[in-house]
Amino acid sequence: MVNAQADQVEGNGILQGFDVSIASFHTLVVDGPFHLSLSNRTSAGCNNIQLASDENLVKSVLVKQEGGVVTLSTKQPVLPSARISVSLDCNNLRVIEISNYASGHVHATKGTSLNVVCENAYFAVSGHPNKVTARLVNSGVISLLSVGGMDRADLQVINGGFIYTLEPAEHVEFSASGVGEIHIYRPGYKKNTYKRIQPGIYERAIGFDDIASNSNRMKFRDWGRARERMR
Repeated sequence: MVNAQADQVEGNGILQGFDVSIASFHTLVVDGPFHLSLSNRTSAGCNNIQLASDENLVKSVLVKQEGGVVTLSTKQPVLPSARISVSLDCNNLRVIEISNYASGHVHATKGTSLNVVCENAYFAVSGHPNKVTARLVNSGVISLLSVGGMDRADLQVINGGFIYTLEPAEHVEFSASGVGEIHIYRPGYKKNTYKRIQPGIYERAIGFDDIASNSNRMKFRDWGRARERMR
């Protein structure tokens, strides 16, 4: 399941991400029951919600909408690595919550403020958001290695899991508890340096030319590492 997730996020284009003004969350890879919540900045809600997948899986997905929040969830187990495609239209999508061994990807347009909350999940962010607030609980991975031009990052790991990020331009707030770890990649410094700057927070160096080529490899390795720790 882990390799399939990484391949989809980085490789074959199944996950196309979404524009935060008109949203379309294309594919989740799920292992067991999952819960996904998409929140609007306004109370207008979302329209044109469509689900596509194996017939039995679609029947098991519950769609609930209250104001500007759309929640998709399953109560019963599904097959490992099952895929479900979710398409919807929203205005100013702001908050993404994903949990219970699902994986996903979002491509954020320039100027976006993105809030990601994950529990036992795998999530990747790309694009050019100005600010990313990410909270990871218990286990899983949040990858910000494909984000460019981020001014501010507020990152928190609680109990376990890994967040990987390039160094934001201006403001950073990091915290990690339990066995959770945050790894900050700072381009342009001497390669292969690795040091702990505070409990659970690690600084790693990578050359400018290696960011694009190495980020995919790092994601594959880190996804597997996190998955092994969860067992």
